[in-house]
Amino acid sequence: MIDLLTRRPGPAPSHAEDADLAARIDALDWSAIALEFERLGCTVIPALLSAPECDVLAALYAHDRLFRSKVVMAAPGAGGCKHFDHPLPGLVSALRQALYPKLVPLAQQLQGGAGSYPARLDDFIERGRSAGQCRPSPWMLRHTQGDHDGLHEALYGTHLFPLQATVLLSRPGRDFTGGDFLVAHGVARAPPLPRGPVRLRLGQGDTVLLAAPSRPVRGAMGSRCLRLRHGVQRLESGCRHAVGLLFHDAR
Repeated sequence: MIDLLTRRPGPAPSHAEDADLAARIDALDWSAIALEFERLGCTVIPALLSAPECDVLAALYAHDRLFRSKVVMAAPGAGGCKHFDHPLPGLVSALRQALYPKLVPLAQQLQGGAGSYPARLDDFIERGRSAGQCRPSPWMLRHTQGDHDGLHEALYGTHLFPLQATVLLSRPGRDFTGGDFLVAHGVARAPPLPRGPVRLRLGQGDTVLLAAPSRPVRGAMGSRCLRLRHGVQRLESGCRHAVGLLFHDAR
């Protein structure tokens, strides 16, 4: 791991803070998470990160040396997006490493049992290197008053893991107002799928798991894939930070 702000070498990944995060993730009801995920193609894990962890991560946005690039949004009012550089900040890396093995069964479910995913994230990342995907994919978003994030997909390559995670770092009602997380299927569908975007009103530390870019849906005419997009509703006031995790590297 690295010190979050100085990037100096730090304790080994077996540090107590990493172990605590892994224990929190192990203790989650993954059967219930899988059922909700199957129903909507997304689910929310409440308060996965603590308030101090969120505050430390949100502060990283101001430190450009931690990032390999800043995305200049084409649309005005789209906020700011920065992609982390190697080595990843310790908490970002620990969260990604601990979530991945728990998401493998969901990934296999999305692929109808046809997907083959190793148990360790590092082994999956290694596969992508043969496809030229060597750059870290986790990112941070910052939105201020009037900003929004239109419905979109975040893929960054051809060798993909079919889930992603987004953690809200800011405190709704104190740091910002508005800014709900949006999830939409590619086309309007009959129940139980909603016909418009689903609005997720997250709390600080809440984590959205989302199928990316599509998921199978069974209907009267059989099973077919529906693409999912996500975004952020317009901020009415304040400042909103979030961190996003893909489980494959970018090209």
